[in-house]
Amino acid sequence: MWTLASKHIHDGTHPIEITTSIAVCIFTESFIPILKMLTRMGIKIGPECHAFAIKRDTIRNKRSEIRASDAPKKARTARLEEKICSLRIRSP
Repeated sequence: MWTLASKHIHDGTHPIEITTSIAVCIFTESFIPILKMLTRMGIKIGPECHAFAIKRDTIRNKRSEIRASDAPKKARTARLEEKICSLRIRSP
């Protein structure tokens, strides 16, 4: 959120509310609704902007699929179990 709204120049609660809404929109849906919102505001969206949104959404989807897959979960669980075992061995 703070990449969208500056912490140094505070202009009331409206900019923070707007950036929070934008951040929630990006997190829950994607960048495409942001482009639709800009279009409704009368801002023309070019092909580069649309391509950027598609690229970011693709990266975001791949990252979430990796995080949701079983392999990283199993690896994290194994590391955690190793850490717990090593702590048990060290303690008197």
